Amino acid sequence: MRIQIDNFGPIHHFECDLAKDLHLIVGENNVGKSYGITVVYLLLKALMESRKDLDSTEFLHERVTQLPEEIFDRVSALNAGDEADIGDIFREEIIRLLKDTFLKRFRDYIRETYGPIDHVTNKFSGESPRIRLAFGGAEIGIGVIKPEKILEVKKLTIGRGIALRCVAGSRPPNYEADNIVLYHDGRDYEHFKASFIVACAYFFGNMLKAALDGIRDIHYLPASRSAAYQVLSASRGLIAELSGSRAFLNMDGKNKREDEWLLPDGELFKNPTIKIQDHLINTVESPIKSLDISTPLNDYFRELSEIKPDKNSQGNAPIHGIAKDIERDILGGSVEFDGETQQMFYTPRGTDLRLDVDCASSMVSELSPFVAFLRHIAAGTRSAGSPHMGKEDSPQKTLVFMEEPEAHLHPKNQVRLMSVFAALIFATNVKIFLTSHSNYLFTKLNNLILAKEIDVDAVEAHVFKPSKMGSEALPLAVDKFGIDDENFIDVAEELYEEKVDLMERVNANVG
Repeated sequence: MRIQIDNFGPIHHFECDLAKDLHLIVGENNVGKSYGITVVYLLLKALMESRKDLDSTEFLHERVTQLPEEIFDRVSALNAGDEADIGDIFREEIIRLLKDTFLKRFRDYIRETYGPIDHVTNKFSGESPRIRLAFGGAEIGIGVIKPEKILEVKKLTIGRGIALRCVAGSRPPNYEADNIVLYHDGRDYEHFKASFIVACAYFFGNMLKAALDGIRDIHYLPASRSAAYQVLSASRGLIAELSGSRAFLNMDGKNKREDEWLLPDGELFKNPTIKIQDHLINTVESPIKSLDISTPLNDYFRELSEIKPDKNSQGNAPIHGIAKDIERDILGGSVEFDGETQQMFYTPRGTDLRLDVDCASSMVSELSPFVAFLRHIAAGTRSAGSPHMGKEDSPQKTLVFMEEPEAHLHPKNQVRLMSVFAALIFATNVKIFLTSHSNYLFTKLNNLILAKEIDVDAVEAHVFKPSKMGSEALPLAVDKFGIDDENFIDVAEELYEEKVDLMERVNANVG
């Protein structure tokens, strides 16, 4: 699936291809890199969770009761052998399905993460956000409608239509033709309505399958992972209550979000707390009084708090081997997750110390959650939503979003970490979506491409650059020699030229 994001926050234009296995986003500070990958994550999260609705008999029955009368007028006008094009009604029902499943969730996640849609209007261009999803023969366009100021489906191209054919006896729908064909005997209207909704749900399910092709599940590892873990440690009981009320999977619609939630301002750690209902504050002993938490960070908290180590968490699968490599080559010790206390501990190699990662070095506290994630979460088969319908077209992979993986790492360990990402992609069916300010990660990635340890066709890179209309995500050329450097090289040249100038001055003074 290709995702295009326009006029969202500081972003004027960003487009990415999720068929790629490694995405690297670079650029200066405060140009919208985090906005870009967060929106991609929220889109995928909403799409994945929408699949559950199609398994709900109650949900599908409600769709039947809401069918427009127009469709029955067309049915009653048919005689045996007649056929009518009902593609327009079919398309409208697909739009309603999109709105009641995917778009409803996506609106909620944007509101929880950024606040009202006005908060993410592009202040440079003055234009409202637009999002385009393209996959298979389908295309979905999302934009803001006024005066409601909400996100709405503005365009839908589905590539197939649906025809209604009147026959003497009932037949099951034909999904194999270029257009879906429904059969109706002219008598049993209730059966026809159910068949129509089932056909729409079948088609919509396959749209979701095409959109999510190659992606089994998604995970977001935010910037300042150590700070996030500290918040989790300090308020574990509170977060448990919170996670229960804002479940990742909302299968039956009972866990509704409350109006009392305080909307975040988009800066995850400006005030790393969340406002909860007064009765919850009164029942939980905590120094935290009022907090803001974005949807990705809440998911990160939830996943850490739900880890349940088992005897297989030190297994021989490739992903466990990679976790051990990180411990040996970067951390210099082992990471343990205590299932009873929900705490992470670090034991330096050659010692019997058992340190809470809060008390270890910044490098250890930053990378330990990543090791725990690989060992206890990514190694599993966790998947949001129901399995894909039909035969798999491509291997299903875990997509990991990670901001600034180089944080608190010496350049030597940054280079080693890039090799870890390459190993994850090659050996464990993991896709990686990174933002970074590290020239060392960038250079090591180029070397891995040169060494053919990463397939050049699996890599996509962008540099975010400011413009008068907002940040432009410019694609960086990728070939067998690596990725074009349109980000770090200018600074390196400036420093070199500055050094040459200073040395000339020193030599002149000596003379």
